Amino acid sequence: MNIFIKIYGLALDILFPHICANCGKFLKDKNEVFCALCAQKINTNTAFCCPLCRKRIPPSSRTCHPETKYVLGAVTNYDCEPLQKIVKLLKYNRLQDKADFLGNFMYEYSKVVKLKIENFIVMPIPLASRKLRERGFNQAELIARGFLRFAGKPELLMAGNLVRVKNTDSQVNMETYKDRASNVSGCFKVRDPFLVAGRNVILVDDVHTSGHTMGEAARVLKEGGARKIIALTVLKA
Repeated sequence: MNIFIKIYGLALDILFPHICANCGKFLKDKNEVFCALCAQKINTNTAFCCPLCRKRIPPSSRTCHPETKYVLGAVTNYDCEPLQKIVKLLKYNRLQDKADFLGNFMYEYSKVVKLKIENFIVMPIPLASRKLRERGFNQAELIARGFLRFAGKPELLMAGNLVRVKNTDSQVNMETYKDRASNVSGCFKVRDPFLVAGRNVILVDDVHTSGHTMGEAARVLKEGGARKIIALTVLKA
C-alpha cells in the first residue's frame, strides 16, 4: 500500500510541482513559499508612520497630521515584489490559503512595533457588495482572521459592524485627490456605534494606497466614538 502512496505522491509532484510563489523556481521543501533569493527581497518595516507624509511614528505617539485620524502600520512597501505577488494571488487568483501567510507576516510586524493587540478590537475594511459577490470573499477579513489566529486573539475580531452602504468605483485609475475623496465619501456606516464607542480599533486591509478609503472608515468610526485607530495593512504605497 505504501508504494502506491509514494507513486501517487511522485505523480502529484510531477504534475503539480511546488514552486516559488514569486519567481516560479522549483522548491524542494514543500513548506517553503519563496525560494531563498526571493525571501531575501522581503524587507519588513519597523515602525508606524503618518499616512499622509509617511514620517516614522513611535508606538506611543499620535500622527503628525491629526486630520488623518489614524496611524498607519504596514508590514512592507508596495515595491516588495514577493508579498505583492501573494496579495494578488489571494485577491485575483482566489487562493484563500494565502491569507494565513499574510496574516502571519502581519502578526510578526505587530510584535516588532510592540502593538498591544489585546487593547484593540479588529475590524476588516468591508468590500463593496458587487466586489464581494464577484470574488466570493473579503480578503481583508481573511487576513484579519489569520492575523488574530497567530496572535491567539480570535475573539477580538469584529466583522460586520463596519459596512459599506454604497458601491464605489476602483480608485486605481483616479488621478486627482478630489476624485478619490468624492468616490469614497459616505461609503461606510457603523451599524452599532455602542460596540465601538470608547474602544481602540485596528482596521485591517491588504493595501494602503492614497489612504482615502481608510480615512473614510476612520472618520466614521471616530464619529461612532472610537478612540485610537491604527490602520494595519500588508503593503503601503
